[in-house]
Formats: sequence, structure tokens, C-alpha cells
Amino acid sequence: MSEPYADFAAASHAVLEYLQAHVPLALWMVTRTDGAHWVVLNAADRGYGVKVGDVLPYAESLCAQRIECDAPSIAPDVDAVAAYRNAPARQRGPIGAYISFPLQREGGGLFGTLCAVHPKPQGAELLLQETLLALLARQLATILHYDLAREDAWRRALRSEVEANTDSLTGALNRRGWEWVCDREEQRSRDLGAPLAVLVLDLDDLKVVNDSRGHAAGDALLRDTTLALRAGLREDAVLARTGGDEFAVLLPGATAQEAESVAQRLRSALAHAGINVSCGLALRKPYRGLLDAWQRADAAMYADKQARRATRT
Repeated sequence: MSEPYADFAAASHAVLEYLQAHVPLALWMVTRTDGAHWVVLNAADRGYGVKVGDVLPYAESLCAQRIECDAPSIAPDVDAVAAYRNAPARQRGPIGAYISFPLQREGGGLFGTLCAVHPKPQGAELLLQETLLALLARQLATILHYDLAREDAWRRALRSEVEANTDSLTGALNRRGWEWVCDREEQRSRDLGAPLAVLVLDLDDLKVVNDSRGHAAGDALLRDTTLALRAGLREDAVLARTGGDEFAVLLPGATAQEAESVAQRLRSALAHAGINVSCGLALRKPYRGLLDAWQRADAAMYADKQARRATRT
């Protein structure tokens, strides 16, 4: 008896293996879009050199034309379809035949596509696969829905995690809890292509407060910082105290513009509360991972700290 697929990533891998064996186009992909790019979540490639984690420009793609122009799902001969004929993606490599079926979120939003390309045009018999491909795309979207729901449930459970993962002074996650969450979110981002942003904040004045007013005042500053940060974060954001005077924020699903908006909002809220911080922001890159984003955010925070010191002197 066949076991159920563990998740969307496993199901999409199996679908692509089946399709390459039975509808043998050169490249089959499952992708995710953030509106500006397509991220390749799974690929079965024979000749194009596409691999998991590749990022493709949204506007240049045939998939964008498929969705925005309501073009055919299956084009045995791309040159015969006006919406596809001059797509910039064709300049990257030969595309003679094309298939694309959207993967819809519950409620109608677009998650990505199940798509394929082949360097040479194919016969009209390719059109006979439409019912099968529409069914497979819908089944993948259903599995995706339950995967996303499971992730939401996991995040809700995280907020009631035991004290072992919580900083006793501030109530934020501690370093251990932060690293556990990052490991989990990295796996999710690899499987589903979900964007992630990391924000690192460092208190500029904690040592001064501790030395001049005592550690009780320093503890109060840390608690006030946590309260100000939480007030400016959405529910699914993850806040941790990762060091003595350092905090980190993980923003699941945030685009670059959204992450920068959150960073600006937090800076303003902290400044209004009279709390001086240095701040660094970085987005996870699909081919480098979340740890790299955390390190880049940390480096950006130190650069901000140096710039702020230079301004004060």
C-alpha cells in the first residue's frame, strides 16, 4: 500500500517524475511567485540547466503571459500564440512548446505554476493532456493548502512553547528558541519557496545604562524594547533576544518592500520611546539560505552602528 506524501515538496517531486516519463518535455517545473520573480521549487530537467532554487524574472516569463493574457494552458507551437511569441524568456533559450497550469491558493490567490517547456514544437496530441494536467495541478494545490494550514498551526503552537525556549527577562524567544525556529523556517522556505526576512537590532546604550543607573534600569530597558518591538510586529513575526543587548526578528512571507516598511516602523517606535538601536535587515536568498541572511543582517547592523557613532562624534 502506498504511503501518503509527507508534504507538498514530496508530492510535487513525484508529479514531475511522472510527467517527465509520460509527457516527456525537456523541462518540468513547480514554481512559486512573489509577484516579481518565479522561484523554482522542484524541477525535472533534461537540457535547460534549471535547478531548484533558481529565481526567474516574473515579467519576462511565459507564465506571466499565460496568467495576465489568459493565454492557452498548452501551446504545442509557441510561435502560433501571440501572447507567447515575443516573451523575453525565449531569448534565454529555445522554447518551441509550452505548458502552464496555475497553482491557486484557497480564495483564488496565485501561489505558482505547474509548467513545462521544450525546445522544439510538439504535435497537437499534446493538447490531449489538458484534463490530466489540470487535475494534477488542482491536486497539488490541495496538498499545498493543507501544508500551509499545518504551518500556520505550527506557528500558533510556537507562541505557547515551553520556558526552555523563552528568555525569562523579556518573554521573547531565547537564542535556543530562535535557532530552532530558523531551522524550521529554512526547511519550509526550501520546500515552498516562501520568502523570509531577518532584522537584527542592537541596543546602543545598554552598557551605559547598566553602568550609570544599575542593572535594574538595564533590565527595564530590555523589557521596554521588547514591548515596543512586539507592538510594531504582525502576529506571525518571530521575536527573539539572541544576546545580551541584541534582538532578532524573523518576518515570514515578507517581500523586500514589506520588510523595509516593518524595519522603518520599528525604528520609529523605538525612537519615540527614547530607545536608541542600531539595525540591519536582510532577505533570504533561495540559493544561500536563512543563516546567510541572518549573518548579512548582523553585518548590516554593525555597519549602521559604526555610522551612528561617526555621526555623534
